[in-house]
Amino acid sequence: MTALLLSWQGMHVGLPQAEVVGLSFSDSQQFNTAKKAFLSTREEVYAHYGVIAAHNPGILAHSFKTDLKKVMILDMPEGPQEVPVEIIHKMRGRFLRSALPDEELLIYSLQKIRPAKFQFNPHLFQYGSIYIYFAGFLLWLCAKIGLVILTQDISVYLNNPDYSAMIYAVPKYANSVIFALSVWPLHRVCRRLFRPAVASVLALSYAVSPIFILETHSLKPYIFCLPALLMSLDSAFVIASGDRRAYAAAGAWAGLATGSLWLCGYILIAIFAAHCIAPRRRTRDLAVLSAVFAAVFFLVNPYWLIAPREAFAELFLLQPVVAHAYSLKKWVGYLLYRGAAGLGWPLWLCFLAGLLTSLASPDKRKYILLCPVLFYLTYTSGRHFGNVHYATALFPLCLVVAGFAIEALWNVRSPWTHLRLALVPVVICMTLLQSLYFVSLCRAPDPAYTAGAWINRHVPAHSFVAANSPGMFPPFRCLDYRPKIIDSISDVKSGDYYIRSGDLHDVLPNLGADFIPLASFQRKSVLGALFDAREVFWLNYKYEIFRKV
Repeated sequence: MTALLLSWQGMHVGLPQAEVVGLSFSDSQQFNTAKKAFLSTREEVYAHYGVIAAHNPGILAHSFKTDLKKVMILDMPEGPQEVPVEIIHKMRGRFLRSALPDEELLIYSLQKIRPAKFQFNPHLFQYGSIYIYFAGFLLWLCAKIGLVILTQDISVYLNNPDYSAMIYAVPKYANSVIFALSVWPLHRVCRRLFRPAVASVLALSYAVSPIFILETHSLKPYIFCLPALLMSLDSAFVIASGDRRAYAAAGAWAGLATGSLWLCGYILIAIFAAHCIAPRRRTRDLAVLSAVFAAVFFLVNPYWLIAPREAFAELFLLQPVVAHAYSLKKWVGYLLYRGAAGLGWPLWLCFLAGLLTSLASPDKRKYILLCPVLFYLTYTSGRHFGNVHYATALFPLCLVVAGFAIEALWNVRSPWTHLRLALVPVVICMTLLQSLYFVSLCRAPDPAYTAGAWINRHVPAHSFVAANSPGMFPPFRCLDYRPKIIDSISDVKSGDYYIRSGDLHDVLPNLGADFIPLASFQRKSVLGALFDAREVFWLNYKYEIFRKV
């Protein structure tokens, strides 16, 4: 229940809001004229996707860069008006898209599925098909009871941005339920290794960990895979106890986890480690495991068999996006620093202590955890060093490893025992506070909308307004100004005003003495004195407005 209540907060972060219409247009006539441009330029984007996909089957995540010099002529009440096409794209995004990265991928995939024509190919393979089908069925069910409006008429969503928001929000609310359900298998695993009190501490820590709370707010399968991942881990411990009947269950759960998110395939290492330490083992048990794993994986990802060329084409085209760069320095850096971005420093220090404590433990079952954890740490440190959310499937195992340190602390008997045990609630409280910090940022007013309202009030109409292009800039009445997306500092200096937006990782142009700052907008929290959002750039966006001197 704690996990559910905590993760449900701020679920609409980054999603379209109803006030975007009033912020973006002066009147209904201006809106209706722009809406025609929204629809025509959107068709242009989708035609581009279709051409690229025809030559590169399976890949949907293409950049679409409009020529900065290309303009459209809009028939406005005061006469024809030239508007850069990229401005049209940016304005439309606030009505239809999430500001969080890559979330439109799932929506685009669902648009390609046509059940009435028995067309179930998701044309997206970086996510498991079972996740895509689940999200699609959930949206269909919610549409039947009136919670969601599903239509091919995009103008409906342009007129009602809240309808767009609900399409994104419904699967995210389901993420919260799935995360809450995953607490039970984690507790079950911990009960096999530790005393009940320690298992409860670990389950509570898991339920309030910041990485999981944040990922429930994301339209991706990083939470969806966790129950099956943890059930396969639990089956591995059953195998280690000598129960050969668990091989089929382990294969089924591992196939479902990997079929939800292919990164979860590393759990097979845990199952193989369990096989190696089992008192009774046979080679044919591994054959059963492999057969069941493959059967379940292809059952939930049928188009890996039906359209293998398309599936592998996408994976190969995605490989260069994040290059492999392995080194001892990055591995140590991830182990000592980067991993803390997911669980927070208190829990990560418990994990590091548990790692050392487990090495001294005579219990061979520790290898069921250590082998996959060390493998995944090596893999993700060299491939995802700057993107901690890719390790979401690793962190539940890290929490279980932390239990070795907590259990050792529990076993020590001395006059100082109770004082040391007092560290446990401190760890849980600090972890909870960090999650509450992120939740408070999710619930905070969107700075893009606040910045847009400020621009409408304080920047004179018809001013030349330049803006950098991080994705979607603030919603303001662009058609009342002379807006331009810039790509060089010289373009900035040719304008009257400049909107600079981005997060701490963006390289923003130095304006020097040519511009003076007028206003700045960013999400704030009272817990900001203890934590920061540098690792979560979509919560860390800053919008600044400057005026030329």
